[in-house]
Amino acid sequence: MLSRNATIGGFVAFTCIGAIQAMYGPAYLMFTKRFELSSGMGFLGNPGTVVSAHFAGSVLGIMAQTQLERWLGTRLRLSLSSLFLVLGCLGVAFAPSWILVLLAAFIMGLGFGGIDVSINNLFSSGFGDRGAAMSNVVNALFGVGAILGPLLIGFIPGNYGIPFLIAACFSGLVLFLFFSSRELDAHMVKSESSSAKNVMPVNVSILSGFLLLFWTYVLVEVGAASSETTHLVKVFSWTEQNAAFVNSLFWGGIALGRLLIAPFASRFSPSSIVLGSAVLVAASLSLTGIGVIAPIAYTLAGIACGPIFPTGFVWMSRALGGSLANASIVIAGANFGGVATPYVMELLSGKNIQRVPVAYVIVSILMVFSVFLIMRLSSAKKLVNS
Repeated sequence: MLSRNATIGGFVAFTCIGAIQAMYGPAYLMFTKRFELSSGMGFLGNPGTVVSAHFAGSVLGIMAQTQLERWLGTRLRLSLSSLFLVLGCLGVAFAPSWILVLLAAFIMGLGFGGIDVSINNLFSSGFGDRGAAMSNVVNALFGVGAILGPLLIGFIPGNYGIPFLIAACFSGLVLFLFFSSRELDAHMVKSESSSAKNVMPVNVSILSGFLLLFWTYVLVEVGAASSETTHLVKVFSWTEQNAAFVNSLFWGGIALGRLLIAPFASRFSPSSIVLGSAVLVAASLSLTGIGVIAPIAYTLAGIACGPIFPTGFVWMSRALGGSLANASIVIAGANFGGVATPYVMELLSGKNIQRVPVAYVIVSILMVFSVFLIMRLSSAKKLVNS
């Protein structure tokens, strides 16, 4: 059982990283104005590059966790990730140039990735039979943070620095909570030794299917969240403040979707829940090009997105066995989706903001295909083993 400090640290950490990820999209227009970004600057002129820098750092942070565990142990490793969050948030808030903003986002991503994979594994293994419930709760708090992030941007129009400064303060609280949780190292040693007894052989084809599923999921989530504000402002003439508030509804939908699915999780298979959610995401995002219902469509898409990541994680654990290695590979792959998001969206929309809903639908259909692929591969594996 995790200590109170470690548990609260996990809750606050996931709320923080949810807010941080969600603040980028509403801040795009502010980045563009402050640093005079333009298409003539190449990839640096795209405000979405900040998301790529963030997720590039996140991938590196995730892949470094196993080695850092050997060198530092769990407590110091989580403390280091929290410190990277603090430094990154301060950097984005006060950086005087766009290059330094990108560097700060990369540093923040290092902490984001470490927190993401570590907390998911700690909460799934540190609460015994309540592991699944606690994992859903902590992932729902990611959604709560993602509601608060755009709201902060909306309440302070034209100034993204203060919201990132607030995030730095809460990241500092996370650093204190993890650093003071001295039982974390003993817990990780115990959980790793017990999980080693239940290692399942990894089916590379099925693992690849889950990589595709989580990669496309992050493309959809980050793509919709980061493009929504600009889409509503430039296509439907919303104000930046109102668009930021509506953006918070998308993230609120994600949190709500995770809470709503909890009572039904034991009645339906994870594959059925993920498939139904993916189809609903595609249907909802196909309606975001209609001005009257665009905000409703974005919110419904958020609700449908909610169950996919945590339920997909449970599905993967049942299909392949739970291990830190599998979790690191899949979450790193998912974060590559974040790195690619602005470029995939530009490629599929032809750099035309009015065609962004077309990009959403194409990626959503690919996500649905990945679910069918995993189901097909899993069925073939059962036939071979029977």
